[in-house]
Amino acid sequence: MQDPLWIEASSAVYNFPMGRGVVGPEGFELNNSNIRYCSYSDYDGSWKPSYWVLHRGLTGQWPSEICGKLKKQRYSLLWSNEVFSIVKTRLISMPTTSRHNIDADHLNSLLAIIKDLQIEQPQHRPRKDSPAKPARSLVVANRYQLDALIRQLIDVKGWESEESPNTSATGELARDLQIMKANIKALAWQLEKLDSPKALDWAPIGDSVSANSEKVPATCRLCTSSDIYSAWHRRLSASLRANNFKLRKIWEWTYTIQVLYDHDYLTAGATGLGFGCGTEPLASCFANFVDGLLITDAPPHIIEGKGWSDTNQHTANLEQAKHEWLATKERMDKVMSFEFADMNNIPPTFFDRFNFVWSSCALEHLGSKRQGLHFIAQSARCLKPGGMAVHTTEYDLSGQSTIDNWETVLFNERDFRVTLVDMLNSLNENRSGAQYELCPFDLSRGHAFIDGYVDIPPYSYHPGLNDSFQPSLPHSKRTLHQGSLEYPYPQLNLSVDGFPCTSIAILVRRVS
Repeated sequence: MQDPLWIEASSAVYNFPMGRGVVGPEGFELNNSNIRYCSYSDYDGSWKPSYWVLHRGLTGQWPSEICGKLKKQRYSLLWSNEVFSIVKTRLISMPTTSRHNIDADHLNSLLAIIKDLQIEQPQHRPRKDSPAKPARSLVVANRYQLDALIRQLIDVKGWESEESPNTSATGELARDLQIMKANIKALAWQLEKLDSPKALDWAPIGDSVSANSEKVPATCRLCTSSDIYSAWHRRLSASLRANNFKLRKIWEWTYTIQVLYDHDYLTAGATGLGFGCGTEPLASCFANFVDGLLITDAPPHIIEGKGWSDTNQHTANLEQAKHEWLATKERMDKVMSFEFADMNNIPPTFFDRFNFVWSSCALEHLGSKRQGLHFIAQSARCLKPGGMAVHTTEYDLSGQSTIDNWETVLFNERDFRVTLVDMLNSLNENRSGAQYELCPFDLSRGHAFIDGYVDIPPYSYHPGLNDSFQPSLPHSKRTLHQGSLEYPYPQLNLSVDGFPCTSIAILVRRVS
């Protein structure tokens, strides 16, 4: 076997996890003599191979067993070139490099062969009381193959002939979809202005929070237009130099600040503990009011490879958490300290020490929904009697999301009302004298346009596409939260893998 396509297929098999053996065409040579190999003609069906090497020009020699599996879509396509397809007769997770060897032409070639396969089916007479089986539709076994096919359709080039320079109609529609999404966002940006009040002028943090004449309710609440359009949110957004106050992420900060201030946690003598703080501005804001702040972030080995440090979302020392345009350096030096802390394993030395605890857009990154909820419960143990914890995170408005056990998870109402309550009840039963409770829920939605609009990707600034909607702002007033400068569209709700999501604030009190 000297043909480069045969050699290429042999190398691909060699790089797969080894198993029971391989069945393929006569003359196929493997780089590893320890692998059991059997040709089509010699395979007797007495054992189950781990991989099948299918020569697409020798379909007449394929054993009936693999033909039957292919016709019933009971296979996973692992690798292809112009001649060979390597499959496994059950779905598995393979390295990404394997999937990259499957292009649209190879996939379509194999699907066409499978569709036309002629195999002998045993005749079975169904019992009279047996329900009819639903007809199977032809499906792609691996969703990554389908994603790759769609990408190729979007990026399709013109025809080879100079007389036919246009691309396919499918490719045109796929590209038009991106333009349609941009048009929807631009239209929503204009419609939202009909409801929206104006942004307010900058003022110091202390002046902004003290100007609120009516206390913000201490409730577990969603980000809605009622808060976004409120005077207190617009004042604090201006204090944070947020050019776009209609973003849920800005609300996560302003609500945390205002609710702690209105309920007397930002006072002289108070102490606070922040988790997953990164370079966010909250600690610098709080430094104007309290006498002690412990800022924490994940140890470097936990965040390695996640990209947070590359995008200034992680801090490795105290100086990176200080922002002198929010508080004086002398004040921050006096009241702020820093430690690394794993949110999945809070040090017991933090327990019973603080008047308030906070985290912003951090607990959804702890690995699973249960770990995020466990963190909320355990962080409450850091409170003194009468203390309050404020955590903001991702909330699935549909209640249908299956996103869990992932780098970013989505929570729903049941997670908080049932699972988190059970965890707090367990703390109440197991810890003598300490009692914790969730603050009341207010999950009502607003009625403005912005409450019903679900923003869609792309979410970042795209030069050339969004230029005409980009407001100008002096460099000296650029916000720390770059999204508020570079993203001009309103965003209370957004699509995360097709699920409508927003931000939610979860408040826990230690009552005794």
